[in-house]
Amino acid sequence: MTDEKNPGITLFDFSKNGDSGPLSGPQGSSESLQKSALILGFSGPRLVTDRLQEFGMHSGLMIRYVGRAPFQGPLLYRMGATVVALREEEAQCILINPL
Repeated sequence: MTDEKNPGITLFDFSKNGDSGPLSGPQGSSESLQKSALILGFSGPRLVTDRLQEFGMHSGLMIRYVGRAPFQGPLLYRMGATVVALREEEAQCILINPL
Protein backbone atom coordinates (compact mmCIF):
# COMPACT_ATOMS: atom_id res chain seq x y z
CA MET A 1 0.00 0.00 0.00
CA THR A 2 1.84 3.12 1.22
CA ASP A 3 4.78 4.13 3.37
CA GLU A 4 3.46 4.94 6.87
CA LYS A 5 6.17 7.60 7.38
CA ASN A 6 5.20 9.54 4.23
CA PRO A 7 1.55 8.96 3.40
CA GLY A 8 1.46 11.86 0.92
CA ILE A 9 -1.71 13.80 0.23
CA THR A 10 -4.88 12.62 -1.42
CA LEU A 11 -5.69 13.29 -5.04
CA PHE A 12 -8.80 15.19 -3.90
CA ASP A 13 -6.74 17.55 -1.68
CA PHE A 14 -4.39 18.14 -4.62
CA SER A 15 -7.29 18.95 -6.95
CA LYS A 16 -9.18 21.36 -4.70
CA ASN A 17 -6.24 23.79 -4.43
CA GLY A 18 -7.03 26.28 -7.18
CA ASP A 19 -9.82 24.26 -8.82
CA SER A 20 -9.61 26.01 -12.18
CA GLY A 21 -9.61 23.19 -14.69
CA PRO A 22 -10.75 23.68 -18.29
CA LEU A 23 -14.33 22.68 -17.49
CA SER A 24 -14.73 24.82 -14.37
CA GLY A 25 -12.70 27.88 -15.32
CA PRO A 26 -11.22 29.56 -18.37
CA GLN A 27 -10.88 27.24 -21.36
CA GLY A 28 -7.33 25.89 -21.67
CA SER A 29 -6.18 27.12 -18.27
CA SER A 30 -2.39 26.62 -18.18
CA GLU A 31 -2.43 26.17 -14.38
CA SER A 32 -4.51 23.00 -14.60
CA LEU A 33 -2.32 21.56 -17.35
CA GLN A 34 0.68 21.61 -15.03
CA LYS A 35 -0.93 19.90 -12.00
CA SER A 36 0.65 16.46 -12.19
CA ALA A 37 1.28 13.94 -9.45
CA LEU A 38 2.66 10.46 -8.91
CA ILE A 39 0.38 7.87 -7.31
CA LEU A 40 1.93 6.47 -4.12
CA GLY A 41 -0.82 4.06 -3.15
CA PHE A 42 -4.40 3.69 -2.01
CA SER A 43 -6.25 4.04 1.27
CA GLY A 44 -9.90 3.46 1.93
CA PRO A 45 -12.63 0.89 1.41
CA ARG A 46 -11.35 -2.22 -0.37
CA LEU A 47 -14.21 -2.10 -2.88
CA VAL A 48 -13.24 1.43 -3.95
CA THR A 49 -9.48 0.85 -4.09
CA ASP A 50 -9.95 -2.35 -6.09
CA ARG A 51 -12.13 -0.49 -8.59
CA LEU A 52 -9.54 2.29 -8.97
CA GLN A 53 -6.91 -0.33 -9.74
CA GLU A 54 -9.25 -1.91 -12.29
CA PHE A 55 -9.30 1.50 -14.01
CA GLY A 56 -5.55 1.07 -14.48
CA MET A 57 -4.31 3.16 -11.57
CA HIS A 58 -1.27 1.83 -9.73
CA SER A 59 1.64 3.04 -7.63
CA GLY A 60 4.14 4.95 -9.74
CA LEU A 61 1.59 6.11 -12.34
CA MET A 62 1.65 9.80 -13.27
CA ILE A 63 -1.80 11.38 -13.16
CA ARG A 64 -2.73 14.90 -14.25
CA TYR A 65 -5.62 17.03 -13.00
CA VAL A 66 -7.77 18.17 -15.93
CA GLY A 67 -10.65 19.95 -14.24
CA ARG A 68 -14.12 19.48 -12.87
CA ALA A 69 -17.35 18.78 -14.68
CA PRO A 70 -20.02 21.50 -14.45
CA PHE A 71 -22.39 21.84 -11.48
CA GLN A 72 -19.92 20.39 -8.96
CA GLY A 73 -19.68 17.20 -11.00
CA PRO A 74 -16.86 14.67 -10.87
CA LEU A 75 -13.17 15.55 -10.91
CA LEU A 76 -11.41 14.79 -14.19
CA TYR A 77 -7.92 13.29 -14.40
CA ARG A 78 -5.74 12.20 -17.31
CA MET A 79 -3.73 8.99 -17.13
CA GLY A 80 -1.77 8.69 -20.36
CA ALA A 81 -4.34 8.93 -23.17
CA THR A 82 -7.31 8.19 -20.87
CA VAL A 83 -9.44 10.68 -18.95
CA VAL A 84 -11.28 9.34 -15.90
CA ALA A 85 -14.02 11.04 -13.90
CA LEU A 86 -13.86 10.42 -10.15
CA ARG A 87 -16.20 11.35 -7.33
CA GLU A 88 -14.61 13.23 -4.44
CA GLU A 89 -14.91 10.12 -2.26
CA GLU A 90 -12.92 8.08 -4.79
CA ALA A 91 -10.24 10.77 -5.22
CA GLN A 92 -9.78 10.80 -1.42
CA CYS A 93 -8.67 7.14 -1.59
CA ILE A 94 -5.67 7.87 -3.86
CA LEU A 95 -2.45 8.94 -2.14
CA ILE A 96 -0.14 11.01 -4.32
CA ASN A 97 3.10 12.97 -4.41
CA PRO A 98 2.72 16.25 -6.36
CA LEU A 99 5.34 16.85 -9.06
